[in-house]
Amino acid sequence: MAQNDGNNNSNVNTKNVDESLLSLKGCKEWLEQQKLDYEAELNSMRKVEQDELEGHREPNMEELCESILQLQEQLLEVSSNHSTKQYILE
Repeated sequence: MAQNDGNNNSNVNTKNVDESLLSLKGCKEWLEQQKLDYEAELNSMRKVEQDELEGHREPNMEELCESILQLQEQLLEVSSNHSTKQYILE
């Protein structure tokens, strides 16, 4: 009977150890993912900083809207000129 109790305790201890190992493995994987995420963000921040130092930067929304507006105006002008030429030829 004492041997059975010893085996039961051993099984319980093994189960607890296995659960602890799985928990630690999950924590390790989570930490590794956090490390990768932080490294990616750090690299991104470094690139932005480097681009700013070199004078390169992404255009902001206002600049993009202004550029689109200018292109639309050019397209309207070209289209109007084309329509006028077509009308004259008819």
